[in-house]
Order: sequence, then C-alpha cells, then structure tokens
Amino acid sequence: RVNNLIYTGFSSINITSSMDYLSDSFTATANNRWIDSTELQVNAECAILNDDESDTLLAGYIFGITTTIGEPITITGMDKTADLINCTIAGNGEFAGLTLKKIFEKICEPFGIEVSGEDGRTVNRFRYALNEKAIDVMRDLAARQGYLVRSDTNGNLVIDELTTTNKAKFVLVEGDNIISGKVSVSAENQHSSYRVLGQSYNDNTINSTFVGKNTRYRPVTVINSGSIQIADAISSSEWVGRIADGSAVTYQV
Repeated sequence: RVNNLIYTGFSSINITSSMDYLSDSFTATANNRWIDSTELQVNAECAILNDDESDTLLAGYIFGITTTIGEPITITGMDKTADLINCTIAGNGEFAGLTLKKIFEKICEPFGIEVSGEDGRTVNRFRYALNEKAIDVMRDLAARQGYLVRSDTNGNLVIDELTTTNKAKFVLVEGDNIISGKVSVSAENQHSSYRVLGQSYNDNTINSTFVGKNTRYRPVTVINSGSIQIADAISSSEWVGRIADGSAVTYQV
C-alpha cells in the first residue's frame, strides 16, 4: 500500500528483521507496470500487508526504486524507525528529570513515531553530542537500564525487557512451515565476564561485573560515557553480557 493505494502482483517481497538493527527493511519486486504511477516515489509512505490485507507486516517509507527497461521494478524501503537511525536529535544536548519512556517520546514525536512498552527509571541527567544519531542516544540510555529497543509492525518504537519467560505462540515444523533450517554457534564474541566502568556525578568510580557463559578466562571491560549511577552500571553490564551471549547462537529457517 502506497499513500492508501493498494498494489498487488508482486513476484517477491522480502522483509528483513534483526534485533541488532532497529528498523525492519523490505525489498519488493514486480513487473514494470507501475512505472507511470505518481504515487510510487521515494519517501512515499507505504505498508506491506498480508494477502487478505487484514494485517500490517511493515509500515514505513520507500527509500529506493530501481527500474530497467523491460525488467521488473525493485522497490526498497524501511519502517518508520529508520529515521531514528539516520537522523540526529533537534535538542539542546541534555535530558534531565524524565523517565526513559518520556525521553524516547520526546525524541520520537517529531518523526511521527509512537512509543510503547516499559517506562524505565527516571534519568537525573544525560548529556549527548548534538551530532549523535538518535538511535545511538536511545540505545545508550536503554542499555543503562537494561532494556531493548525495537520496532513493531506499525513502525513504532517498543521498549522491551531484556529477558522474558514468554515463548513463541507458533511451532516450526519441518515440511509444514519450514523448508530448511540451520543453527550456528560462535564463541568469538562471548566472554567470561563483562565489566562496565564509569563515573558518578561527584566523580566516584562506579563499576559492575556480569558473569558470562564462556568458561574460559576471557574478560572484557566497557567504559560507559557520561555520568552513571550504580543501578546503571548493574543494568549495563547485564545488558552487554546477555546481548553477547545471545548473539553467539543464530538460527536460520
């Protein structure tokens, strides 16, 4: 769907989603029959829908269009949170006295992005460089409190708990909804301990260590920018450790 007009007949549509990259992306290929459409333009608002148009799979913008005479047209795009990756914050370089969610709402509101999920702790003061991308500021703040940031199918931002006991509501069955599958395990970025080091507002040294899954002696220290409190260090060390340990195993279906 582009600017409320429905386009069908695509030969392929691929959607890429990754926890390492905030914004979901898509590539759509179709016969070159819409070349004269005034709606199919870069920066146009779009959405990828399921076959019966009852569910939105991705909502965002067209970022690129490739056309060749006599060849299919290729349309690429990303969900709305892509602007957080590519743009800076039009602010004064500081947030103070706001919860994590309120800060994210201030950042996302000009982009037309809504924020849902956890409220987080109140941030006493956080300073950022005016040339920092919005996503870098948000991930820094989220890591200090042990949260993940992701986009939903409507292109809005979600603040999620780092760990969960919830299980997937669907079952993957070979020959039913899986053609093939692969599991890869790598210990390259796994460590035995993850230490976060920083300074408080009164220049006291703050540090916390999270024990990793690698049983070999492979410590790593992360220096936290800006002022932090002990709660931030504890959350940050766990965040770094769990992200690294979780990334050691990849599944492809």
